[in-house]
Amino acid sequence: MFEKLFKAFESEGEELFFVGGFVRDHFSVWGMEEVTHPDERQLLKDEFWDGVKSGEKDVDFATSAPPDKTIKILKKHKLRAIPIGIEFGTVQSVVDGVKVEI
Repeated sequence: MFEKLFKAFESEGEELFFVGGFVRDHFSVWGMEEVTHPDERQLLKDEFWDGVKSGEKDVDFATSAPPDKTIKILKKHKLRAIPIGIEFGTVQSVVDGVKVEI
C-alpha cells in the first residue's frame, strides 16, 4: 500500500520507517500466537488493513530527511505535502487515500 512513498524517499537517498502505534498494532495482529486458525488470522489482518484504509488507525513514519526535504520529495513524486506540524517536523500526506504523518 505504501510502496510509492517508500520508493520516493529511497530514490532521493533518504530512509523511511513505520513508527508508533501502527507498528505496535501491526505486530500484535501478526504475532498473535493464540490465533492458530489461518482463517481467523486472515480476518484479523483484513480488519487491521480496513482500519488503516478507513483512517481509524494512524499511520506514522519517521525519515532521515528534514521537513523541508520531506516536502520537496513528496511534491516531486506527486504526493500531497501538508505541513500540519512543521514546527515539530511533521508533514502530512495522503497516500492511496490514506492520511499519513511523516
